[in-house]
Amino acid sequence: MIISKIEEIPQSDIGLILGTPKYLPGGKPNIYYHNRIKATCDLYKIHKVNKILISADTLNKYSENEVEFIKNDLLQNGIPDTDLMYDRMGNHTLNSILSLRRFNRKEIVVVSQKFHLERALYLAQKLKISASGYISEGTLTNRLIIRELFGRFKMRIDIILN
Repeated sequence: MIISKIEEIPQSDIGLILGTPKYLPGGKPNIYYHNRIKATCDLYKIHKVNKILISADTLNKYSENEVEFIKNDLLQNGIPDTDLMYDRMGNHTLNSILSLRRFNRKEIVVVSQKFHLERALYLAQKLKISASGYISEGTLTNRLIIRELFGRFKMRIDIILN
């Protein structure tokens, strides 16, 4: 279930923030990244999640360590390190969702933009992982529409192979 209203999010042990580059080519800030940080902090601060799992790439195509960027930004927003967990193999949505298998929890809240949550929750459902999604702000651009089409095609192949 994808949810846009924070008050409708079920209480959960774990909030999963999916990685994305902090900066775009040329050094411009990535609004999707900043919106995911904000949404994750909001969930934590109103006690909708107790711990945050950061699942991201440690060396993305822009040579960024997304895990460290996200960690530092969450710490700067008042989330204690003791409530952060790390999945440094989250270079693909499938890997991030597969990492949830090691947690035996009733419900996990995934944080990302709606178009990304659709893929993430589809994967979770197919892998029998109970998850809901909290939408962080951000809509598809023309460039992302094409990327998302390829992502959805790859998602179907990943399901067949796993």
